[in-house]
Amino acid sequence: MPEPAGRRFLRRLYRTAVDAVRPEPLVRRWLRVTEGRTLLIGPPGKAPERVHRLGEGGRVFVFGSGKAALGMGQGTVAALGGLVAGGLLIAPHSGTCPPLEVMAAEHPVPGRGSVAAGDRLLADLAEPGPEDFVCYLLSGGSSALLEKPVPPVTLAELQELTRMLLRRGVPIHELNVVRKHLSLVKGGRLAACLRAPAAVLVISDVIGDDLAIIGSGPFTADPSTYADARQVLVEAGVWEQAPASVRVVIERGMGKELAETPSAIPASVSQHIIGANRIALEAAAAACRQRGVPVHLLSSRFNGEARELGRFLVAVAQEILASSQPFSPPVCLLAGGETTVTVQGKGTGGRNHEVALGALLALGEDAEGISLLAAGTDGVDGTAQAAGAFADALARRRAADLGLDLAAFLAANDSAGFFAKIGGQVGDGPTGTNVMDFVAVLVGDGQWNQAEETAR
Repeated sequence: MPEPAGRRFLRRLYRTAVDAVRPEPLVRRWLRVTEGRTLLIGPPGKAPERVHRLGEGGRVFVFGSGKAALGMGQGTVAALGGLVAGGLLIAPHSGTCPPLEVMAAEHPVPGRGSVAAGDRLLADLAEPGPEDFVCYLLSGGSSALLEKPVPPVTLAELQELTRMLLRRGVPIHELNVVRKHLSLVKGGRLAACLRAPAAVLVISDVIGDDLAIIGSGPFTADPSTYADARQVLVEAGVWEQAPASVRVVIERGMGKELAETPSAIPASVSQHIIGANRIALEAAAAACRQRGVPVHLLSSRFNGEARELGRFLVAVAQEILASSQPFSPPVCLLAGGETTVTVQGKGTGGRNHEVALGALLALGEDAEGISLLAAGTDGVDGTAQAAGAFADALARRRAADLGLDLAAFLAANDSAGFFAKIGGQVGDGPTGTNVMDFVAVLVGDGQWNQAEETAR
């Protein structure tokens, strides 16, 4: 049976959204160099946000960490050419980017490679002098890929705590408050290592694009405290269960025996957000308009429980079909952000699969006229091997044919297991970028066939 036109259209929108935030072309648009060895940093078609004139003996060093590090590094080398003297990229997988070295480290829980990367980066960042210039490429995943625990906390204890908080569904910004106060490479501490002026190019993977949260803010003044870190652990119900060394560090910090994370960074360090969730959503919205499909971008800031977002979007779609409010069908609704999953079962999946399964349950038996896709822009969704999944009438029929209990799969947090049985998963693995999640809902019938014919 051929795939429904609605699914094909949604797949196309997802690819368009991801393509809009691919790291190599993003960096090449933002980073330029003139014949006079002057670096221009800023969005295309606008005045540069930073201008740096490199002296005759000055060199450019490139460092980076995150899921998009390799692509960002390749874009930087292409943009700056022979000015790049060397550097180091820390990524979740191996790769090549001469003259830059690439180190692979662990994600989403830091490992030995993460600590080795932290040691190496702290040493390498201190080498460039005041006559040189540093480009740092920061993207989602840096919090785990780059690590150096504050003694006496061990890597194993930090891993245990991270898993504990992830299982509790602690939001990323709260998780990073804890990480910053147990690490020597987060919360502005990398900026404190620099002797050279620097520009940090950032692909945001957090709601609101807060530089203090992205990658745990290694180049950002940190407004949080040890007391805040303790509060996160208390509210998550894990303070008493946390490793003793974690409690020791936090209590010593609260007692002023350890210095807080830096409250200011050098003026010579600038930061520039070059990619974000809204950029991906706006690209998808533009693709809809080009094909004559009415579209509304609801928000790039959705958070909370994943299954509840799925139910909410279905409720909006059902209202549109029933009353043409707040929009008339046919219409495409776009949403982004980053939800959470409170894990209570032992299944496999991630927040996007759970958004889709929650939506599918809310659709009920009469699911015609509504088609939803939820997918991570990084191409991998939690413990699933896919980026996300569809929720539509076809998915409901296949589940019914197999006699599957949707509510039971949802209770077991086995959303990936469910979609593996019925099909309808999206994505072929890591995309090399990450701006959180992409959700699109088609409401109404007939428009998608025409749009697909136009696209061909």
